[in-house]
Formats: sequence, structure tokens, C-alpha cells
Amino acid sequence: MMPIFVANESCMKNFPLALFLCIGFSAQAQKIQPVLLENGTFQYRNAGSGTPAFSVGYETASPFQNGFAVVSNDHHYQVINTAGEPVSEPRWAEISPASNGYALAYGKDGNRALLKEGKNIFESKARLAGMPTHDGLVPFQQPETGKMGILNVNTGKEVLTAQYDHIRPLSEGVAAALAGNAWKFIDLSGKPISAQQYESANAFSEGLAAVRRNGKWGFVNKKEDWVVSAQYDRVTDFRNGTAFAQNGDSWKQITSDGRTLRELPFQMVIEPTEGLFAFMQNNLWGFAEAATGKIVIEPQYLRTASFENGLAFVVKDGKQFYIQPDGTELRTGK
Repeated sequence: MMPIFVANESCMKNFPLALFLCIGFSAQAQKIQPVLLENGTFQYRNAGSGTPAFSVGYETASPFQNGFAVVSNDHHYQVINTAGEPVSEPRWAEISPASNGYALAYGKDGNRALLKEGKNIFESKARLAGMPTHDGLVPFQQPETGKMGILNVNTGKEVLTAQYDHIRPLSEGVAAALAGNAWKFIDLSGKPISAQQYESANAFSEGLAAVRRNGKWGFVNKKEDWVVSAQYDRVTDFRNGTAFAQNGDSWKQITSDGRTLRELPFQMVIEPTEGLFAFMQNNLWGFAEAATGKIVIEPQYLRTASFENGLAFVVKDGKQFYIQPDGTELRTGK
């Protein structure tokens, strides 16, 4: 799932969720990009020539993922293919971020559906929390009780009945689950595998999970050995061997054994994607190289999302549009 980053508290309103479909372009879709027009609508254009890929304009438009994209008009969301043809039902009131060709759709009737390439493959009133694993497992929330369990979307059966107050998205065969005031780790059948309890816990990433104890964050491995002691006010998950950690007003980039790689002179930093990370400076967002910390796009955006396959969604001058890693803005009439 793609996070949305804002420059200040007064701007903390959700983007249209469909805009943040995680993306993995096919060769054809890489050549088609959503461009913001002067009239405030999006049009898909060919990257090389700038000519329209098809004539229809949209209120919101996501980049293509494996040949499919999410668009909306009049607050109705649907999935289209690279020819601009609708491939999903037109009844969805919202479509949320997704990955690997999946998307979560929400109907006005309260039903939720899991879509794959625009096709409805599972529907329920239960809220799915994240994308399914390769074998179809995903945390879900029972609407009557608010409790969470694990569901197999391939069979429609509950692997773990709804009994936890919260379950993080499944990762590396383990889930972080909340019962009462304590977090612990469980396997995909719901069996507790955690000998310790935490004030908070994230999903595992690269064999490590961020956990909080006594108000401070650190990292444990799957044996629950403390690889990085609980010492930070805030941390990100590990990506490509590094994570970001904050104490007070100071941010740093650390390695998986807890060493400081570099100090970062930013107000806020977000874990990197595609070699770049978003940072805040003077209440505006820019991007820097994860490998060097060098600024490559100066802070200028009120809001931003991370880069995914060559595009990041941003807000600047009251306009919402996409940018490329070199800062090129996909909008007309600048």
C-alpha cells in the first residue's frame, strides 16, 4: 500500500484513493502516462510523442499496472485497459491502492471486492486489510464485531476467525497482531509465535520488524533478538538494507546492524522506493538519492507519494499531477 505525505497538518486530507494504485508497467503501458490538462482533467498520452493515447479525459487517473489503470468520472471508479476500454463494473464508489494487479473496490451498498485486472474475484462486507499473499491469505475485519482475522480469498473461508483487535498486512510468513494493549507476532494460521509483547509492531521487512517498547522503537529478527535496540522516536521499515530513524528533530539513515550510515538534515523522511526517498524541508517535500543522500528534486511540493515505476504523485500550486525521477512534471499549461 502507497502512503501519502503532506507538508503540514492543515493539509492532511486524503487524495482520491484510486490515484495511488501501486504500479508495475507492462512494456506497452510504460509508453502511456497520465498527464494533467489545463482544465484540471487527466488524459493518457504517449510518452514519446505527447499525443493522446485515447481521447477520453478523467477526473482522476492512475498509472497503468500490467496493462490496467484506475480512473474516475463523476465519482464513479472503474478499471480500463491500454486501449481505454472499461474492464470492470461501473458500480464502484471508490477503488483503493493495490499491487500486483489487485485492487480493493468499495460499493455504495457496503460491499467490498477484490479485483484482479479489473475482474471481481472476491466480494464480501468484511473489510480486507491489504493485498493477499501468493496463496490468497489476507487479514480481514468482521464488520459486526470490528475484530480481525485471516481469510483465504481463493476459498472464501476463514483461516483464522476474527479475534484480534488489529492485524498488520501479512509479510514473510508472519503477521503482527494486537490483542488488548499488546502486540505480538502470529503465523498465518493464527498460532502465536511471539515470546514477547510490544507496545506496537510493524510487519517484517528484509527479516526485521520495527517494534516499540517503553515508548521507543527498535528492530527484532524472527527469533525476537534485538538487532537494533529500542532507542528511536520513529523509524521506517528496512528497504535495500537501510532504514530511517528519528530522535527529536534529528533523522539518520541506519544499516541493518544499527550503524549510522549518514545524518539527514530534514524534518521528515520516508523509506525509499526505486532509489529515491521523499523528504520534508521548510515544510515542503522533495526527493533525494537513497544511496548518497544527495538531493535530486528540490523541496517544492505540498504533498507527495513515493515513486513507483518511474512516477510519483504530487501537489504543487494547487494542482495534483505526476512527476518523473528527474523532476519532469506531467502537466500542460505550466
